[in-house]
Amino acid sequence: MTSSTTAGGPLKYVNIQDNDLVTSKLVGVDIYNKQNETIGKMSDVVIGDGLRAMPHRSL
Repeated sequence: MTSSTTAGGPLKYVNIQDNDLVTSKLVGVDIYNKQNETIGKMSDVVIGDGLRAMPHRSL
């Protein structure tokens, strides 16, 4: 079970399911372009305005 906070909101406990995407598992994953060439590794995931996930890569 994992808890999280929102700005000014209470803690919410959730059960992580086997098919849920957990961002901590993405760090270090290779990133490929359309030509299937490695262009970097995932170094972080940023949750932006509108709760859209944006990968951040290291070169």
